[in-house]
Amino acid sequence: MADQPVTPVKKRSRRFYYMDILNIIATIAVMWLHTSEFAFQYTPGSPRWVLSLVIQIAFIWAVPIFFMISGANLFNYRDRYDTKTFFKKRWAKVLIPFIFWTFVWYAWNHFVGHNPDWSLIGFWNGLEYDTIQPIFWFFYFIIPIYLAVPFLSLIATKANQKVVEYIIALYVIGVGVINYAYTLFHRAPDQLVNNIPMVLSTGIGIFFVGWYLHNFDISKRMRHLLYGASVLGFVIMFSLTIIFSAWRHETVRDAYSIFTIGGFLMPLGVWAWAK
Repeated sequence: MADQPVTPVKKRSRRFYYMDILNIIATIAVMWLHTSEFAFQYTPGSPRWVLSLVIQIAFIWAVPIFFMISGANLFNYRDRYDTKTFFKKRWAKVLIPFIFWTFVWYAWNHFVGHNPDWSLIGFWNGLEYDTIQPIFWFFYFIIPIYLAVPFLSLIATKANQKVVEYIIALYVIGVGVINYAYTLFHRAPDQLVNNIPMVLSTGIGIFFVGWYLHNFDISKRMRHLLYGASVLGFVIMFSLTIIFSAWRHETVRDAYSIFTIGGFLMPLGVWAWAK
């Protein structure tokens, strides 16, 4: 009897419960962020303003955690399904809801908010420039990452550990330090910065960090170092926010953005604790 062809069997998806914990606490952290917006009303000497600012910075790690979870789950998608299936899943979960809810907000702004703009061109311009509902900014950030995942996943392998570490290091130096300094001092990017966009203007490093911490063991010593890094990240962002806000007489939100060295350090300890 002739041998029957064997169909390759994809690995079954394994559930990592610490990621469920991360999703839960990051969701709660987002709620804290949205209930402490008094921090944006610069009131020096006000205990309420200081407390709101502490909450804002203490929970700024929420969105990076979501991105890290995406990196940990998606960079190894080839173990579960092919690239065509990957895109089908992403568009169903991200692209379609993004377009649908953007249209809902566009209609709301017109009929309830009395925005006179109501046209296909108006909708497209608002969708393109994120002026319909700015809180959807993360869609504009994560969709390009999804487009790049098929080749990023080829880099994210244990055999390429040093390459991944190099990418993360470039991200920390580029986005966390150099681009952070340009932003704080309102300095326009120069020719050097403009010509290395992968290092200085994207957030792929956050996704690689999630994949890295998920796939490599964290020793007790390293875990304690990551806890310390989170505390250091908070101190850096809080101190710089106080200093620059006093200098400009307004709350300088860029000082505690997720795209800063502090915003990079803070989620590391949270991830290590959950894992």
